[in-house]
Amino acid sequence: MNGRLISDDLRAAICDWARTNNLNPGDIPVSADITINEQANTITTEVWVRREGKLVVLGNEALRTSVTVPLLTRPPDSIAHRLTFAGRPTA
Repeated sequence: MNGRLISDDLRAAICDWARTNNLNPGDIPVSADITINEQANTITTEVWVRREGKLVVLGNEALRTSVTVPLLTRPPDSIAHRLTFAGRPTA
């Protein structure tokens, strides 16, 4: 979501869409990009690394890992501008 400030309504819409694709929005860092690969029908994003429900911290930073999940529901137009689409030119 690139760490930019967004409205509560937009944030709620992104979180709802993430949940419909079996992603926990609470595990996605605010600064993480969410990339949709339309050819592979997948979503790739970074998530916080957790062990026994707690964030794993190394030094002063919480660890992150990249995950790829199936794209189950396409993003609504209202949030698509906040996502990255692999293979599409950027504006």
